[in-house]
Amino acid sequence: MNSLQSFWQATTDFGQHITEVRFDALFIAVGFTLANLILRASAWRLILQAGYPERVRWRSIVGAYLAGAGVNSILPARGGDVMKIYLAHRAMPKAAYT
Repeated sequence: MNSLQSFWQATTDFGQHITEVRFDALFIAVGFTLANLILRASAWRLILQAGYPERVRWRSIVGAYLAGAGVNSILPARGGDVMKIYLAHRAMPKAAYT
């Protein structure tokens, strides 16, 4: 029962202190996170472009990458990677899944 009380205490402390977050720091952190995701998606697009003879659209691949990252944050077992590959394959219809 002690661990349950510790968890509840930590949860209430978090809830009380969440309002102390400064918005400028929050916006900077969100901006860096989005920049990181977009740069990683652009790198993934360049990798796909190197192995695919036709043009690969940046918007489609970045969208697939962001959707996959979002699903990975919710579902376990890397389910977002399956979604990412599926959406990228739809953007490149003649490409193989491998």
